[in-house]
Order: sequence, then C-alpha cells, then structure tokens
Amino acid sequence: MRGLFQWAAKAEMVKVDPMASIDAPRRKHSPGYPTWTEDNVAAYQRRWPLGTRERVWIDVLLYTGLRIGDAVRAGRQHVREGKLYIVTEKTDTSVTLEMLPVSWRH
Repeated sequence: MRGLFQWAAKAEMVKVDPMASIDAPRRKHSPGYPTWTEDNVAAYQRRWPLGTRERVWIDVLLYTGLRIGDAVRAGRQHVREGKLYIVTEKTDTSVTLEMLPVSWRH
C-alpha cells in the first residue's frame, strides 16, 4: 500500500498520502528453511511412491536443476521426444533437458 500511495501522490492522483504517517511494521528475522539432507529426501521418497504428484514435484526439483518458478511451470506441454524444452522466467533462456528413464534414479 505504501508504494502505491507514494506513486499515486507523485502522479497527483491523490492529494494526501494516508500511509505517510504510518510506520512500517517490524520484520522478524528468520534463518529461513533448513536445507534438506539426503535422509530427508529418502524419507520423502519412501512416503510418496513413483507416480504421485508429490513424487513428481520433488523429482523435477532434484533432477532438473530448474529454479522453483520454472519447475512449477514445467509440464507435459514442454515435453517432446523425451526432452523438456522450457524458457526460463528470470533470464529468458531456452533450456533443453533430456529426460532420464525412471530406472536411472534408483
């Protein structure tokens, strides 16, 4: 809201910025999420067998090297002749990944 009203005031779309006198909320500092260990991944793979959506999700993340934003967008529409073709969001780079058989991962 703050940025919107600052922009609107500069563009003379509002006469008064109602956010000007309000302090920004304090942000909590967090160490973030811990990196998964090989044991975490193995436990997840035991819980979600091949063919489940949950398993596809972790396999795409583990075996493609795509950023999360690109991995989320990757789908059947990007697969042709055993390869994944996708243009990355961040750098607009065309990426081609050969899809390995499921047996390779075991």
